[in-house]
Amino acid sequence: MRCFNHNDREAIGLCRTCARGLCRDCATDLPYGLACKGVHETSVTQLHEMTMRASRVQSSATRIRFLAPSFYLVIGAVFLTFGLYHEKPIGGLLTILGASMGLYGIVVLVASNRAYGRNSQKS
Repeated sequence: MRCFNHNDREAIGLCRTCARGLCRDCATDLPYGLACKGVHETSVTQLHEMTMRASRVQSSATRIRFLAPSFYLVIGAVFLTFGLYHEKPIGGLLTILGASMGLYGIVVLVASNRAYGRNSQKS
């Protein structure tokens, strides 16, 4: 592969922003990738920072994946319990709300495990 700016030179790598081949004179070697000298250094740095932030968010999401399902299951159990001990019509409504929230908690738990379960095993 040849340098995008100098066709007579071999490229040493690709710019992380524009993916153009760069020779030693055209490239800036940043700790996290190559960038077009004077053109894309800022955008490559921003891309790296954004990737690192997303990685931190992803790792925290895998740690708290049981928080929302637990909340729905507990609140559902509270509503269900009050619904069973109250007279109709309030008791019926609370029972339906409790069962619905409990079911939703199970759905959220399954979805969280599917989304984050595989990633947390790699960490």
